[in-house]
Amino acid sequence: MTFAARPQNTFGAGSAPLLRQYTGTGVETIPAGYTTLVVEDWGAGGGGGGSGGVTQGGGGASGSYARSVFSVAGAAGQTINYAAGAGGAGGSTSTGAGAQGGTSTVTSGTFAMAAMTAPGGFGGLGSAYQTGGLPGAAATGGNATNSAGNAGTSGAINGHGGPAVVGTNGLGTDGGTGSNSAAPGVRGGSGVISFYYA
Repeated sequence: MTFAARPQNTFGAGSAPLLRQYTGTGVETIPAGYTTLVVEDWGAGGGGGGSGGVTQGGGGASGSYARSVFSVAGAAGQTINYAAGAGGAGGSTSTGAGAQGGTSTVTSGTFAMAAMTAPGGFGGLGSAYQTGGLPGAAATGGNATNSAGNAGTSGAINGHGGPAVVGTNGLGTDGGTGSNSAAPGVRGGSGVISFYYA
């Protein structure tokens, strides 16, 4: 599966702190001049539940989160592979649940590290049931933090997607909002991968 990468966000230059964030699939090359790397991995949000136009579907859950901290002194030029999961599609009918968000992974290229895996959140149920999506399994592989996402809200309240987990250097994306018209629920947000150098 392939994902469309959003433009890379880069802050800092030279030995100043440097932040790179991605929503696609690719290979990160460790730059020279840094001693510490913080990697953050967010799974994608689940889709919002569908609606028949009378009541609102439940919101999808946000994705799980993993965080690792590494020493990268002498590691310039080594690589790390990453793949951000796609947001779950919204449900299409009053009984249609949103799809689960995709899993985001960060794995060793030439830089030795344990694989980080952040599952996506589950989708909200359609307006016939209105239940918000539950978080996926807690992330694994982070050497500092591994957590689950946040549940979506019931369509009987407001059908909002579960809020993104806040990390050290950013945050993931929310689950999709449940539909309150005869239309599909909102797709969950894409997974996010973050690399912070200091």
